[in-house]
Parts: sequence; structure tokens; C-alpha cells
Amino acid sequence: MKRRLALFLLGIFLFVTAIEGVKSSWGLLGGNAQQGIIAMIEAGTMPLVGVAIGLLATSLVQSSSAVVAATMASLAGMVASGMP
Repeated sequence: MKRRLALFLLGIFLFVTAIEGVKSSWGLLGGNAQQGIIAMIEAGTMPLVGVAIGLLATSLVQSSSAVVAATMASLAGMVASGMP
């Protein structure tokens, strides 16, 4: 019983550590560049770019459950890093 509890707690720790790693990675991979792209889309200066990014994101999310899980982890990292 103690071993199961220890393994469960270890799993939770590894999950939270992985989410923190994703969060810090978004900052290293160009948080400013991503914010610039989002600002460009929100300003309406390049609507076709917004459509292209939306189509790409939609196709990635709907391609498989593994990609959906990776996308959710990425979104959690983006939200934690302060992106809108």
C-alpha cells in the first residue's frame, strides 16, 4: 500500500515538473515573437495569416489524441507564462 502511494505521489511530482518545463520552454522559444504574431492577428493587418494559423492549429488538434494531449500541455505552458 505504501509503495502504491509513493508511486502515485512520484507520478504527480513528475507531471507537475513536466508542466513547469513546458512553461519555461515557451519563454525560451520566443515568447516575444509569439506575442508579436498574436498582436498582428488581433490588429487585423494580415487576416489571411490569421486564417492560416487557425487552419494549422485546428488540423493539428484534430489529427490524433496524442497531439491533443501535447497541445493541452503547450496551452497550459502558454497560459502559465502569461500569454493571452
